Amino acid sequence: MQTALYRDTPKGVEELKAKHPYLAHLIPIIAESPMTVTYNFDDMVERLLQFSKNSRDNSYGRGFETVWDAALQQKRDTAVIYHPNGYLPSNLLEYPSENLVFSADSFADQLIESMAGHHASLLHHLARTTCVFVVLSLQDKTLRHLLR
Repeated sequence: MQTALYRDTPKGVEELKAKHPYLAHLIPIIAESPMTVTYNFDDMVERLLQFSKNSRDNSYGRGFETVWDAALQQKRDTAVIYHPNGYLPSNLLEYPSENLVFSADSFADQLIESMAGHHASLLHHLARTTCVFVVLSLQDKTLRHLLR
């Protein structure tokens, strides 16, 4: 699955930055946002954030946290990249999410979970702070339910 996901993705971050039509322009906003929600499985946001941080900052650490479980407690002093449908990084040494939401049944389960309060911490965050949503569809029933 990882091979198929990254088959046509530029390997180098410089090339990714140059070829992606808009993501590189959003990175400064994402870096300052408490939370960015992306429904993609890939790590393009994370790779561009790391590249951007390295070119502008000498501090230690990534400067962001990647999460895929809304129930996990996030750090307050770092940007959070939230992948509600799962995360499959290009680097095989990085930890992927346990589940990927692919099928209609998985999307239906996710919607039921949101109605049952599974995404309560995300709802709280959305109601209290500014968030950046990247690469999503407002046709997504779970997202529409969360934003109501």
